[in-house]
Amino acid sequence: MMRSLTFITIGCSLLLAAALVYGMMDHPQTVTVLIDGQEQQIETTADSVYGALEEAGITTRDNDVIEPALSADLPKKRLIVIQRAKEITLIMGYGESRRVRTQARQVKDLLAERGIKKAETDDIYPSSDAVLTNGMTVRYREAFPVDLVVGGKARQIYTYETSVRELLAREGIRLQKEDRVAPDPDTRVTEGTLITVNTTRRATLTQEQLV
Repeated sequence: MMRSLTFITIGCSLLLAAALVYGMMDHPQTVTVLIDGQEQQIETTADSVYGALEEAGITTRDNDVIEPALSADLPKKRLIVIQRAKEITLIMGYGESRRVRTQARQVKDLLAERGIKKAETDDIYPSSDAVLTNGMTVRYREAFPVDLVVGGKARQIYTYETSVRELLAREGIRLQKEDRVAPDPDTRVTEGTLITVNTTRRATLTQEQLV
């Protein structure tokens, strides 16, 4: 009888010890991660947002919006929301391009985010109201002043065209063989360029005389 009680006591002690050890161990928790509206379940023993994402192999980058923040403890609702930043190719001027990451919704928001104050004469593609999507290419060319003299009449215009020929075409100026243009039509236009067009037109005078 005493031996049986001893075995029972030892067994209870072992069970209690096992329970205590088990209680001290970290147990996986189920956490819901919502990435750009796509839901997935992860199991984690971490007690912070950063630790949970790291265990699950979910990486984040600059400009990604994470709720709660990476440094925060796991929320009671066990829900982590990640809004990925969109990767946009931004072309500035005439060829300078770079990849940027942004949470901006429209092209105009992206330009404002980059400190660009656009004018009506600037070249923006796609339009400033276009909605940004991941992988989109946005081009921005700032218009600059050019002095244009045609047939002795001078005016200042703003342009982003790359050559004298393109600028004249955009202004609806059709050249004839007799016209003289300075600088050469293939010259690249820069800020402050003076373009002169000396127009020469031939006219036929018809005179009637009574004989």
